[in-house]
Amino acid sequence: MFRKKKEVFHVGKVEIIINESTLDVFRNTIYYVDMQNALCIKGVPFITCDIYEDEFSDHLIAQVGLEDDEDNDILPSAEELKNKKIVCFIQLDEHIMR
Repeated sequence: MFRKKKEVFHVGKVEIIINESTLDVFRNTIYYVDMQNALCIKGVPFITCDIYEDEFSDHLIAQVGLEDDEDNDILPSAEELKNKKIVCFIQLDEHIMR
């Protein structure tokens, strides 16, 4: 039987397993998940959330895509976002004016 290899990414010591991990992996870490500015666009099959070095930092270190229906353009509540699986990950090193 063929098993698909798990896609695993790291943000510091935080391990993200694509299609398994949720935003809960960032709980009790130094990293800040900006759910207030999450982006949900109709026609795109995921919701993007920015990950910052910490809550007050302008250092954007990653962006994650959370599972979503591409026909949806309404941003779910923060509680609903926390329970969605991470379906994609982009490592970044940008300074953003917030």
